[in-house]
Amino acid sequence: MHVLFDLDQTKQAESTPDPQWAWQPFDPGQAWDLRWAGHLLRRIGFGPTWPELQQALRLGPQKTLDRAFQPTPEVDAFHRQMDQWESSANELPAIRAWWLRRMLETPQPLLEKMTLFWHGQLALGNVRQAPGALVRDYLRSIRCHALGRWDELLRAVVLHPAMLLSHGAEANRKARPNEHFARVVLEHFTAGPGQFSEKDVHELARALTGWFVFREELRFIEREQDTEPKRLFGQSGPMSMEEAFELLARQPAAAKTLVRKLYRFFISEAGSAPEGLLEALAAPLTQGAPIGQVVERMLRSNWFFSSAAYRRRVKSPVEWALGVLRPLETLPPTEPLGHGVAEMGQSLAEPPTPAGWPDGTHWISPALLLARTRWTEQLTNPQSPFGQKFDPAAAATRHGSTSPTSQANFLVKLYLQDDLAAPTRTKLLEEAKTTAQPTPADHLRQLAQTLVLLPEFQLA
Repeated sequence: MHVLFDLDQTKQAESTPDPQWAWQPFDPGQAWDLRWAGHLLRRIGFGPTWPELQQALRLGPQKTLDRAFQPTPEVDAFHRQMDQWESSANELPAIRAWWLRRMLETPQPLLEKMTLFWHGQLALGNVRQAPGALVRDYLRSIRCHALGRWDELLRAVVLHPAMLLSHGAEANRKARPNEHFARVVLEHFTAGPGQFSEKDVHELARALTGWFVFREELRFIEREQDTEPKRLFGQSGPMSMEEAFELLARQPAAAKTLVRKLYRFFISEAGSAPEGLLEALAAPLTQGAPIGQVVERMLRSNWFFSSAAYRRRVKSPVEWALGVLRPLETLPPTEPLGHGVAEMGQSLAEPPTPAGWPDGTHWISPALLLARTRWTEQLTNPQSPFGQKFDPAAAATRHGSTSPTSQANFLVKLYLQDDLAAPTRTKLLEEAKTTAQPTPADHLRQLAQTLVLLPEFQLA
């Protein structure tokens, strides 16, 4: 399988955009169509359904984003219900299953998308496995702060018991500051590689002293706190944990590091992000602006709705698998889905390193593409855990396509928003007619399997 572009290359014309134009709100004029609606919904969610695509076409990009950023009472009720159901999930397979169900059913997909982003950026460690109930609560903490202030997110998540235990940092004594964990916080969670000194590591470790995990609960022991003056990133004072995180969140280097990661997640993995664009977005973070404000500016922009962003990201296994299933508007069994996603390289709640998961072309190595192919074979196997849940014919019929030809065309629109080269489209539809399958529904399952393995579908 090949990809549609070289992720290490961008057009020269796209490499030096005017930041003022790039981040201005996009006005589509006559250019708003199914292709761009799909682009927006893929980036803020996990595979659009046909009703969602049609609604986005009617509303346009800015009103669609208004709905994404303005929770409704329905959203609050959904989270309360899911939190109640999830409270009994104490083992990792069940926790993954509930989270995947959230992603499939949520009326606010952007929040789950940001939770997935932060799960990879504020990653659990691999020193030891935290208890399942703590991992579940860690994910809730991320979700609660995912679009809020960065310093508040750091306080809630970096000192969460699951985080400390998984990094072997459950005891932060005055006599033995944990410099290993402080380095993780600086290198992977905030400032970024090469943006801090060994002195900063030592001083941050001192600022985190006094915090312990006992019996799976976070506790502060005052006598173990180092209250002597510290000097971190040029600032001096006694510096508590809260003050240290506020300082880190306002560092220009840390703000730019975060914006660079958000850019790769929402805009493009192709080459390096233009520095001028990053600086324009990072500046508000150093003044305490919420993360959601930066994300919103990205998503509403001319640059987001340009060739610099269109199909410039490779879908992670979670994004890809949910993009296969969610458009069909059925609820598959999510525990085997969690196992399948893990086999494709993304075991939720178990990131491989403190840096989270790799992205970009890592996900389309020959071995991982083969894992995706094997997983789709389960979808067309009636003996698999997914059984008859994978039924594209039912989705097509539900939305008015009843003949074999119209159903095949519907599937191309649903999965690829009709953005497929004409020769490829013609060849696929002809093959769908001639493939030896027992029933028309089986023909359509086979076509769906082919579509989701195309290079175009691997890209967000």
